[in-house]
Amino acid sequence: MAIPRDLKELNKKNIKSILRQQGAMTKAEIAEVTGLSVVTVNKLIRDLVENEEILEQDNSVATGGRRAVSYKINPNFQQVLVISLQEKWKKITYSFSVYNLLGEPEFVEDMSGEDLDITALKRNTKDLVCAFPKISCVVIGVPGIEIGGKLRAMDFPLLLNVQLRETLEAEVNLPVLVETDTNAAILGYKNRPVVEENIVGLYYPERFPPGAGLLMNGEILKGQNGLAGEIKHMPLQVDWDNFDFSVDEIKAHIRKMVLLTMSFYDPETIVLYTNFYFGQKDFTEELTEELKQVYPYATLPKIVLSRKFTTDYRIGLLAFGIDYLENNMTDWRI
Repeated sequence: MAIPRDLKELNKKNIKSILRQQGAMTKAEIAEVTGLSVVTVNKLIRDLVENEEILEQDNSVATGGRRAVSYKINPNFQQVLVISLQEKWKKITYSFSVYNLLGEPEFVEDMSGEDLDITALKRNTKDLVCAFPKISCVVIGVPGIEIGGKLRAMDFPLLLNVQLRETLEAEVNLPVLVETDTNAAILGYKNRPVVEENIVGLYYPERFPPGAGLLMNGEILKGQNGLAGEIKHMPLQVDWDNFDFSVDEIKAHIRKMVLLTMSFYDPETIVLYTNFYFGQKDFTEELTEELKQVYPYATLPKIVLSRKFTTDYRIGLLAFGIDYLENNMTDWRI
């Protein structure tokens, strides 16, 4: 009996996802993990191999005169262009990276400068899409919020109010995903992997207001407008336009935010992303002790001080891109 098309595509997606995560597997192993019959797996594998979405392993193990063939994901069947914008060491930086489906970088270029505008962004993006024809989607991370198709509350003034997604899609004829930097970073932290399902990331740049990324029950929490985590507008009597970005002021603000985070979200983990140096004494222990005074009866969150914002940011953007490719079959190039 023929498999309905939608179910067939869903089963193919599941097989590709399993192979991407677990590596090479035989048909029997795939059938066992997916719960599909061997007959169904045979048909799906044949289609995936013919379409070059998966590859047959050449170094199969010989067993009793017959070889147990295994299959693996074709890492370059599709590629993802990841563009990350951020403030780093008090400079505006932007990175262009091309990854395959296994998260391996095929190209990475880091740049800095205050003059990145939509014209330069279009030019760099188009050049890379032409150079890497397997790029199937573009994911761009921004220190701001996209509302109604425009970038709002944007730290980089030359991109404020720009229709970034629509403009880039028209330029390269590919799907473009736009994601907030801290949301991407906390998804990247989750993809290390970790077991916690409720994680809050607090990101403190060195010249811009902080932001928060919220992972609740394993899902990124954005809110109606994407404003969840917009620390800048919290009524804490902070004048960010004239804020003294000193260690003492940052530590004082973090103390308030950790208490507020515990009160609002009660997470399992709080990740503090910052390049500020807080001295010899363990600042995370200080924060835990302060939480104990307020919540002596509660299981307290693990507090992690991390300098890996850039790494988690890029991993999270890539995760958004791969998830999109796994769940969308449309070919924009047609």
